[in-house]
Amino acid sequence: MELRRIGDLPEPIRVILNAILDKKGIEPVVIDMRGGDTPADFFIIVTGEADPHVKTLLEEVELKLKQNLGVLPFVREGTETRRWAVLDYLDYVVHIMLPEARDYYALEDLWSDYPIYSLDETGELFITNETSHGQIIGENSDE
Repeated sequence: MELRRIGDLPEPIRVILNAILDKKGIEPVVIDMRGGDTPADFFIIVTGEADPHVKTLLEEVELKLKQNLGVLPFVREGTETRRWAVLDYLDYVVHIMLPEARDYYALEDLWSDYPIYSLDETGELFITNETSHGQIIGENSDE
């Protein structure tokens, strides 16, 4: 299994993952949907321990994208209840969920036709599913 570094990802995804890691997001994954008939190029999914943690993750991702890239979300949902908060930047969508919501909605299963990457403790990316759809990050891309 070939490992890739966060640096191989497009800049917005790197900023999001670094913000998530800084605030101790749980089990972040990146779903690479480039080239598919999908609503975005990337989904980033992460778990927060409780409402305050979801809020912190949400605020940190939003702040870092604004500071580093000058972008604001096109859609911002679930920020009041924080069971499942979404920041939609059109090309990439960040899903921050409580554990029970992440288990129930199982987005990784829903989008399992696409490469799904997790992070190890050193910041290496590794693919967590077998897929014939999409492309491996860093191969045949414009990034």
